[in-house]
Amino acid sequence: MDIIYKGCLCTYGTYRDMAEDKPAFFLKDSKGNTNLFELGFEEVHYGLWCHILDNEENKKMEAYIDSLKENK
Repeated sequence: MDIIYKGCLCTYGTYRDMAEDKPAFFLKDSKGNTNLFELGFEEVHYGLWCHILDNEENKKMEAYIDSLKENK
């Protein structure tokens, strides 16, 4: 699922870290934002930028996905 996060186009998915799947936004297009660290992204692998969601952000994202399912 694609989503806009802090002005950047991202894909919502999971990132495997320390033998645990964590919800994350993976950067697709930054629209010229050069300082991704200030936006909360980190380069987890060469060229792979993501923002790992905390519990509050993940709850909001799950609620948003549930609302989309209900509207179908």
